Amino acid sequence: SSSVHPILLNQLVAISPKHLNIHFKPRSSFNFAQSFKGYVCTGQMESVPAGKYAKQSLTKLNWLNGLKGRIVGTDDVRSALAFVERGECEVGIVYKTDALISRKVKIIGTFPANSHSPIVYPLALTRQGAQNKEAVQFEQFIQKSAQTKAIFQKYGFRLNP
Repeated sequence: SSSVHPILLNQLVAISPKHLNIHFKPRSSFNFAQSFKGYVCTGQMESVPAGKYAKQSLTKLNWLNGLKGRIVGTDDVRSALAFVERGECEVGIVYKTDALISRKVKIIGTFPANSHSPIVYPLALTRQGAQNKEAVQFEQFIQKSAQTKAIFQKYGFRLNP
């Protein structure tokens, strides 16, 4: 429907435990598989959205085959984050917003936006909602308020222009 607005964008990032020094260059000429020794954790590549984006990026950058046998797929992105926090995986591929909530990991790089489908969070009013004054006001507040924009940015989201 015409009332669907993509309002927030997220980014796909590579993370590692804070004490490790793993290099990351988001280009296919970089040998990512050789930049670390252990496993890489992300969501299940066939079913979990973060894993699907990770698979798209690893494929586009030509890194997927080099990582065969070293990818751990988890049930959700928070589990992947936890594996990296505990050091069970040296690298994780998660959303920027998830990486920022952890004090135990660092972001080592961002996957290029053109290497995966856009990670978009839409906002939409239902037909009934469009008749509801409060719902319409809330939609306006979410989209146009400087206050909400500042909060979204603080937590790592990008605003859809």
